[in-house]
Amino acid sequence: MRNRNTFHFSRAGRSASALVVLTVGALVAGCTSGTGGDDAERLEATAPELEGSPAIQYTGSLDGPDGDGPAGEGPVEVDIEVTNTGEAMGTLTAPDGEEFDYLAMDGDEFVWSESGSWGSLGIEVEDPGMYEGMPLMLPADALGLNLSDVLAPPAVAARIEEALSNGDASVGDTVDVDGRSAVPVTVEDATYYLAEDDSDGLSLLRIEFGEAAAFGAGVFLLLPIARERGEKFYYDFREKLETVENAADPKIHVATKELRNPNVCSPTACTFVLRVTITYLGSASNADGAAIVEYTFDVTRDGVQVDSSGCAGSVTIGYNKSADLTCNATAPNPPAGNRTFEFLADPHLTVIVLDEEEYRDYLQKEADNREKVFAMYD
Repeated sequence: MRNRNTFHFSRAGRSASALVVLTVGALVAGCTSGTGGDDAERLEATAPELEGSPAIQYTGSLDGPDGDGPAGEGPVEVDIEVTNTGEAMGTLTAPDGEEFDYLAMDGDEFVWSESGSWGSLGIEVEDPGMYEGMPLMLPADALGLNLSDVLAPPAVAARIEEALSNGDASVGDTVDVDGRSAVPVTVEDATYYLAEDDSDGLSLLRIEFGEAAAFGAGVFLLLPIARERGEKFYYDFREKLETVENAADPKIHVATKELRNPNVCSPTACTFVLRVTITYLGSASNADGAAIVEYTFDVTRDGVQVDSSGCAGSVTIGYNKSADLTCNATAPNPPAGNRTFEFLADPHLTVIVLDEEEYRDYLQKEADNREKVFAMYD
């Protein structure tokens, strides 16, 4: 199955760009006590540890620029697992309690829920009913950051290494992080909480991004994912990856215009032409993309269904371009004495976000990355 969006001449969808920041509950911490040599070295040592981490669970919340969430109604809670190679899966919980499935593959993010109440995540769509029960492919700016890109273990490691190369580290007083004593080490726009003990697990327990971070302030708890759970992750991930083959993109706007000429209709045949224009409302970097549009027309004459077998097809339309869809419908001879007739056409368009090749690439990359991640457990 692919994305099946039904349009009656003109439907459109768009996603509001919402700057999102990350935050969690209060944290008791001491004041900064100065620069730290040994602790900075310990922080630096976490980079290779992260680079070799197969998968990490992150819990926290997303907050809007005004501190009241993307939709202005409160924070969005996050509970996701991110692998070393960037596959991610979990849940986003909106302020109203609505839970959304979240999945990321190859840098693309998807969310979906049973209700499809996208507004509670700060995502605006012109026709919410059109997306009911369907996954949405999130544009790069939908949540203010790409969770899988920012939180993949190697990405966190690279951030630490870059920060240490650009600035000095300052060390705060010991605090409690999820039942473990930790020392906060601040470098540039982030504070990293390092475990004081030698217990099994990551030595990096928590990341707190300051307001200077590109995506705003926020905090995440980190928990390592053991092999058994990592294997289950990929089992569930492949199943959900099949779901997003149906994904819609709210930044694809579809406009239609009927071009039918009444002179091309006779009592037994009629030709309809529908001009379809695809506009991408997202990043200019995707402006050279295209959408596959499958179409059918339901045609009636005087309220009775007629043969519309010549009214179906598929066409690829580039973003910001148009194509004309033609429907040639036929009908039997009208009843004797019937001198008037009326043909009506109801077009249905299916906009496919992922073509077969792109989806096959997803499946192949998932299989390749799964092997890489499992090898890290050995």
